[in-house]
Amino acid sequence: MNIRLNKILAQVVVLFFLSVFLAVGFNSIRKNGLSFWERNTSHTSDFSVSISVAKRFFFKKKALFIDARPKEFYKRSHIKGAINIPPESEEELIKRIRLPKDKVIITYCDDRTCGLSKELALELYSLGFDNVYYLKEGFKAWLSQNLPVEEHK
Repeated sequence: MNIRLNKILAQVVVLFFLSVFLAVGFNSIRKNGLSFWERNTSHTSDFSVSISVAKRFFFKKKALFIDARPKEFYKRSHIKGAINIPPESEEELIKRIRLPKDKVIITYCDDRTCGLSKELALELYSLGFDNVYYLKEGFKAWLSQNLPVEEHK
């Protein structure tokens, strides 16, 4: 009787680990698999880039720039080629716009005191965009270095 119980217990353990292994395996190959670990968004310093780094990405055409300022500021002037995701319509636009997951995304707002770009970068990161950063010096630093902008007056 004891040998039979040990055999059943061994089979249960093997089946349990086999099912876990298969579940993890299938989940990892699914297009929208479930995340087992929550993404860490508390370390915001990892998300910032300097103006010199942003400039290199811009001129190599390796990044999408996103203006996090309100629409009226974007319409006046923005980094050349940037798109606008203003704070008042952030969730709606992120869902509607197909942002590239394989490209670096750099968000920006006015300057170091503006938190909109950091908030947008964190939101995008929480949605699965791994290569997202914010320009810590902001648009004013971009302007001060006479870098390419689009102006609408």
